[in-house]
Amino acid sequence: MMPRAQNIARALLLFALSLGPMTGCHRGAGGCSEQLPDSCLPACDQGNPLACRTLGLSLAQGQGSGLRVGAMFLERACLSGDATSCERLGALPVSLASASASPSTTPSLGVPCPPASSSSPAAPPSSFHLPPPQPRPLAPLPPEASREALDLATRCNRGEGVACTQLGHRFARGIGVPRSQERAVGAHVLGCELNDALGCRAAGRDLARSNPTRASVLLRRGCMGSDPGSCSTLGELALQSVAPGLTPPYGVNQLRSACTNAYAPACRHLAALLREGGLVPRDEDVAERIEERSLDLVRHSCTRGALEDCLLLGLWQERPDVLGEEPGDAPRTTDGVSLESALAVYQRACEGGHPIGCSRAIALLDLLLRREPAAALWERLDGACSGGDAFSCAELVTSLGGRVPSRAALRRACELALPRGCTLLAEHTRDNPGERTAALKRACALNDEVGCDAYLTYLEQTTPSEAASEQQQVCERLGGTACVVLARRHQGGCAERFLLRACEEAPERTAQGCAEAAAELRLRDGSRAAVLDRIACELGRKGGPLGGKVAESCGHLARAKAASGMAEEALALAVVACEANALEGCATL
Repeated sequence: MMPRAQNIARALLLFALSLGPMTGCHRGAGGCSEQLPDSCLPACDQGNPLACRTLGLSLAQGQGSGLRVGAMFLERACLSGDATSCERLGALPVSLASASASPSTTPSLGVPCPPASSSSPAAPPSSFHLPPPQPRPLAPLPPEASREALDLATRCNRGEGVACTQLGHRFARGIGVPRSQERAVGAHVLGCELNDALGCRAAGRDLARSNPTRASVLLRRGCMGSDPGSCSTLGELALQSVAPGLTPPYGVNQLRSACTNAYAPACRHLAALLREGGLVPRDEDVAERIEERSLDLVRHSCTRGALEDCLLLGLWQERPDVLGEEPGDAPRTTDGVSLESALAVYQRACEGGHPIGCSRAIALLDLLLRREPAAALWERLDGACSGGDAFSCAELVTSLGGRVPSRAALRRACELALPRGCTLLAEHTRDNPGERTAALKRACALNDEVGCDAYLTYLEQTTPSEAASEQQQVCERLGGTACVVLARRHQGGCAERFLLRACEEAPERTAQGCAEAAAELRLRDGSRAAVLDRIACELGRKGGPLGGKVAESCGHLARAKAASGMAEEALALAVVACEANALEGCATL
């Protein structure tokens, strides 16, 4: 039998030969078995995940280069959906020391060849080359969508992954299209499948809580596509051990890899782990050096004109406990020097044309009681919105701070399909009934809850004969908690339909929507309320800690199960509900 080192060398040679610079990956045929792992390479190269797993496990029994190449083949099988490969990959003993070495860059061959290392992506482009998916066009956009959104949808359906990702961002924020988390996820996933690595990162974040296994596959794809942000997000997911192949050591390795590839949030997270100890040996000195590296990275990038990194740097200075890219609920620092530094980089981002930099600078200026500079930046946002910049309009209508946008900016925001812009336009055009009615109708068509409420109220006051039919149309379109709110305020027509739509039929139903619908129907229709309680409790328990009416639904469900003789299930639910301070749950114990 051939020695192990010769087996590894032979496999490496076969792999190297398959990466010819002119022809790409070799696609030979042949058998594949555990006894003859070398023969698995052609089948793996043709997309057989079991062959990739067999070859990867064979190579991963060695050390050094054999271990790394084995990990690469397991990564490829995992990306194809082979859960066993994901589990084996997460268990590989890849050390922090090896992960911190300088990454080697794999040349782009334009064919589906795996990269040289599963844990060290190359320096960032946002696109990469993998087999194209089967064409799966987006669902048509609603007629209210803006021209820019329609253009992105057309380009996405032509196969431009970047356009799909950008459209997903618009769906997530409700810019130019009705806000829809479901459609945002779909567009991000399609962007990933069409080889936009940033789409993989966004899709992975979208699905991290609801479907971590799917999220891990998408993030691995983005990570292999040279996006260190995907590697970092994958690492954060792995620290929670929520999917096959995702283990804390693997997560630390991915964070280290992303930090090595100049992704500053990963460096900061890694420094926090080193300070805590546990997953890695505690080392304050190394943590300090890594955190300094992360700050140096964003400072240098901001200086060179990367506006997103200016925002990140400002966020870290304004809210020191933030590890990632979002402010969350962390309190602002009381250090005046840090606030001034954050303000400076926000203003730099604003001057570079980033509207979020302007809005964050305005918020800090208001905090520091500097009214005139804040008013100047507000006028800048207003002018950019009036000139047709949708993202400036989005900041303008969501960050009011007691200020009112100009009527010209509100008209442009409404034209650009920002529902909040239409609602505000209606509020400020009471002297023009025709414009006000059109603005309210457009706001409601764009699924703005406040706009729909105002529109239905306006119809009930002016043209009651049209109110019922309009209620029905809104009823058919809206979902989630918005339906519950409208049902409470508009008791005629289809109030009950709103409640059911909020949970049983809504494409984006939420635990809160179901729980509120159950509470509203409990006295009138106990059996229907029980169904909604069950759905609310199930959705709530999947999403993390319970609270409010969702906990009440779990308490009512516990009582119903106790009455049906399902004592064990009733006890488990009652404990969960009681811990969330729901009286029904405590009473059932």
